[in-house]
Amino acid sequence: MALSGRLALLVSSGAALGAVSFFFWTWNRKKTLPSKNIRTEDVVKHVVILGLDGAGKSSVLRHIMGDHWPCHVAPTEGTHGASLRCNGLLIHLLEVGGRDNLRTYWDKYLQKADLLVFVLDASDHDRMPIVKSELRKLLQSKIPFSLLMLANKQDVQGACNVTQVHENLALSEVMRGRKLFLLGTESVLRNGELSKSLQDAKFLILQLLQEII
Repeated sequence: MALSGRLALLVSSGAALGAVSFFFWTWNRKKTLPSKNIRTEDVVKHVVILGLDGAGKSSVLRHIMGDHWPCHVAPTEGTHGASLRCNGLLIHLLEVGGRDNLRTYWDKYLQKADLLVFVLDASDHDRMPIVKSELRKLLQSKIPFSLLMLANKQDVQGACNVTQVHENLALSEVMRGRKLFLLGTESVLRNGELSKSLQDAKFLILQLLQEII
């Protein structure tokens, strides 16, 4: 089945031959979360944000989390951390720099991860093989985290769309039974407001952490 649109949900079928089924998933961002998932006590969730340097990690997360993400757009030399409470969840977010000297330690930050948000610069064709290699290393982990990939900089001329990103990274070969969401984003503000793609990304992150998908 061919991929189309900005969002694709990939789920391993678990068959003996390791076949992978592809499903398209759409949702209504305006729908309310089921009340049964709202708990009176905080449920702690850990989100790790990774991606090569220059992919736009800090910019995307700063816009999505607003005042809860107090980092600057300057390249992350080490780590940035923030926490927020939402719908009964206490969410700890950790962004790790993407320079080559830091990638060696990426897997160390996944030990407690419930969700990995991987941001890639969809307009950086030259470094797509590096992204592919780093992703393969991360997905060898036995930790059952979900993966949200943001194909960022869709507003840049020549950027790969989600179909091209999926094909270039050969994602069907590295599923390993985990859910993977691929979403195209623009890390820019439109008239002082989040673009629809960033609104979608924020909503999807919260949905994934609520475990209602």
